[in-house]
Amino acid sequence: MLNPTELLKNISAVVAVEVNKGFRIEAELLQGGRIVLKKLSTRKPSAIQLYSCRGNGNASNDSEGKFFGFAKKIDSNLKSAHLKTYLVK
Repeated sequence: MLNPTELLKNISAVVAVEVNKGFRIEAELLQGGRIVLKKLSTRKPSAIQLYSCRGNGNASNDSEGKFFGFAKKIDSNLKSAHLKTYLVK
């Protein structure tokens, strides 16, 4: 599992892949390959936020998705931990 700093250096884009009943949110890596950040979202987010700490309480502890917030705006409680905003393709 990648830590937040490694994610910041290695993610080239974030994409929403249409699946049955919604979207799967994936990060495309610079060296190729993808990481699933969220298995199922009922709607496609316009942007997601990368944090240096846990940003998603619903994600499992062994998932990179725990470092992301799936909202357009930065969480006011996590402003100091915000690393980057990714627009979702």
